[in-house]
Amino acid sequence: MGAWSELKLMEDGCDYKSIKDFYNNLNFEKKYNQKKYDKQNLDHIKKFIKSGKLVISESWKNKLSRDLVLLKIFITIRIYKNSNINLSKNDLINELGFKKSTVNLAIKKMVDLNMLDEEFLKEKNLLKLRKINLRKKGEIYVVIKGYNEMKILLLLGLKSAWWFTIEKFKSKALFGKKFYSHKLSQKIVLQNNFFDDLSRSQIYKMHCGFADILGVNLKEIYMVVRTIKKKFITIKNKTGKMFKKFIGSDFKSQRYLIMKF
Repeated sequence: MGAWSELKLMEDGCDYKSIKDFYNNLNFEKKYNQKKYDKQNLDHIKKFIKSGKLVISESWKNKLSRDLVLLKIFITIRIYKNSNINLSKNDLINELGFKKSTVNLAIKKMVDLNMLDEEFLKEKNLLKLRKINLRKKGEIYVVIKGYNEMKILLLLGLKSAWWFTIEKFKSKALFGKKFYSHKLSQKIVLQNNFFDDLSRSQIYKMHCGFADILGVNLKEIYMVVRTIKKKFITIKNKTGKMFKKFIGSDFKSQRYLIMKF
């Protein structure tokens, strides 16, 4: 059955969640195909999104935030190993769509970081992980897995996937399966300094990316409350009378997470 025939069945059955997922997947595929570099074939990407998993701690996140190809290869090796398949470098290039130059660089770095078994690679020309998880004892870590998380990793990168996973965990404090709150006591505060490795503009761009992948409006996920506080000082005039003098205003804004992912 074709994809559009499946959509017709969903519409006939009023399966609104599946309809939304269908269009979200179309949106993802469109954006992924628009990438100029570092694209793998779509069959592999679908498997990657469905079965991919990355356990990673903060120091590894900081170390590998610019090495998306390396991370994709790491996750891919793990996916196929779970099916008792050992991949070779040629499999990555010829079967899955990785580029030879970036594969060579990524594999070299994985060997240098002790992520990949160099002896096994030399003897059998196969890729074997020395680490299943990128986790350092005593550090905060996250488990990045799931359709939305993997889509974010592929389109927005590791830092965005890291923060989405943390925000998703925080959103569990909200009640209901998908909940929009307008009570301040039921909102999750997300201050800019919480995102310690991102600028304000990067946070906004990242959140726009989350909304796009989830298929919702940005304002459905986050609420920004802006306040203005007037500042006065008390001074004494020439006659000795005390009065308040306006000296300016303090402008503050607070970001709240209001939707459970």
